[in-house]
Amino acid sequence: VPILGLWVLPLGLLSTAVLFFSQTAAGAILQLAAWGAEIMMELIRFWADLPFASLWVVTPSFLEAALFYGLAACLYYAGRGRWAKVGIALLLALALADAGYWVHRVRFHKDLRVTFLDVGQGSSALVEFPGGKTMLIDGGGFPGGRFDVGGMVVAPALWRSKIGRIDTLVLTHPQADHMNGLRFIARAFSPDAFWSNGDRAETPAYRELMGIIEEEGIERLYPRDLADGREINGVGIRLLHPLPGNAFPVEKQGGGGLNDNSVVLKITYGKTSFLFTGDVERAGEDVLVETFKDDLAGTILQVPHHGSRTSGSESFLGAVRPDMCVISCRDRGRGRFPHAQTLERLEKTGCRVLRTDRSGAITFTVNSSGYDVKTYCH
Repeated sequence: VPILGLWVLPLGLLSTAVLFFSQTAAGAILQLAAWGAEIMMELIRFWADLPFASLWVVTPSFLEAALFYGLAACLYYAGRGRWAKVGIALLLALALADAGYWVHRVRFHKDLRVTFLDVGQGSSALVEFPGGKTMLIDGGGFPGGRFDVGGMVVAPALWRSKIGRIDTLVLTHPQADHMNGLRFIARAFSPDAFWSNGDRAETPAYRELMGIIEEEGIERLYPRDLADGREINGVGIRLLHPLPGNAFPVEKQGGGGLNDNSVVLKITYGKTSFLFTGDVERAGEDVLVETFKDDLAGTILQVPHHGSRTSGSESFLGAVRPDMCVISCRDRGRGRFPHAQTLERLEKTGCRVLRTDRSGAITFTVNSSGYDVKTYCH
C-alpha cells in the first residue's frame, strides 16, 4: 500500500501533468512509476506463494451473512444489556441449525443428484452420490484466453452448494471445452481419482492439468482399470466406451479420433439411468449401438457433442430411447450447436429436450420413486 500510494500513483499523476510540457520527461517519470509497480507486484507474488497464503471457503448464503453480522453486533453489546445475550444464544442456535441442514444435505442425503452446469459452449456435470461422494464429469473451458471456467463458473457453483471436495474427476477427452476448467478443480478440490481415456493432447492446458494431477498425487485410472465398473453407495457406474482395445486411432490434434474416443459412462440408480456421452460422433455411436444394443437404453441422455449435426444419429437415439435429453451448449445462431437436424431427430424420439443455454443449470434428483428436474432459469 505505501508503494502504491506514495510512489506509483503520485508519479503517474505527475507524468500526466508534465506531458503538457515534455513528452520525454513524462515518459521518464512514468518509467519510475512502473519500477514501483514492478516492486509492488514482486512483493505480492512473494506473499501469495507462501503455503496457506489464501484459503478457499464455501460461499455463505444471505442468511448466513446476516447471522454473522448479527452475532458480531450482539457480541459488541454483550456487556450492555440482557437482550444482547439472548440474541447471541438465538443466533448461535440458528447458525447450528443452518450448519446441520447443510451437513445433512451434502454428506448424508439419500438421493442421487446430477447437475448439468451452464459453462457455455462446453460441458460439465456434477454428480452427487447418496452419502456425499461427488464426481465431476468434465469442467468446461475455452480455447485460448485467460478466462478460467473452472475458477470462475464451476467452482463458485460448487461452493454455493457447500461442496468443498470432489472425490472423482472425469475427463471424457482432452479438448479445451471439456478439459480446461478441470485445472482449477484439480488443484482446489482435492480429488482422489482422475478418470480419462488415456488420450493426450499437445497443448499447454493439457500439460498443466497433468502436471497438477502429478503434483497433487491424484490416482489416474484408464478404461482398463474401469472395465469392471464401479458402485458408489448403491449407484452403479459402467464404462461403455472406449473399452480396452476398442479405441479409435487419434488423428492430429483436434481430429475426429479425439471425439469418438470420448469416455461414455452409464450411471444407474434404481430404475433411472444417465448416459454421459462426451463428444462421440457417428462412428463412436455406431460402436456403442453394435456393442450394447438394448443395454444402451437410458432415462436421461446427455446429447453427444453439444447436439452437433454429426452426432445423435437415429440408430443411436433409437437404442437409447431417452425420456429426457440435455444439451450443453451456447446458441450461436443458425448452423451452430445444437444443429437443427439433430433437434429434429430428438423431437422424433418423443423425449423432452432441455438446453443449458436457455435453462441454465439443470438438476435431476433421483430417488426410489423416480426423478424430479429443476432448472436454474425457469
